[in-house]
Amino acid sequence: MSKTDIMFSACVDGTFQHVLPKGLRRVRDYGFLHGNAKRVLRLVQFVLRVMIDPFPVRPRPVFRCPHCKAAMKIIAFRRPAYLTG
Repeated sequence: MSKTDIMFSACVDGTFQHVLPKGLRRVRDYGFLHGNAKRVLRLVQFVLRVMIDPFPVRPRPVFRCPHCKAAMKIIAFRRPAYLTG
């Protein structure tokens, strides 16, 4: 077995270490680790008496009129045609 064969084998093993078998899903997609489970995560932190400081809220960008440069009030967004399906 040559050195390149060993390096290739190690690379393939490292890549397939992060691939889940068919039919399995990542654990973080469920429960309090889900991206939308902020309320449940706060409850778990409260019960365990572990409070993590939240990230500071970033201000929303100000959209300006291309002609007069005044701030615009956004009332709706229109999705591009290629995203609507």
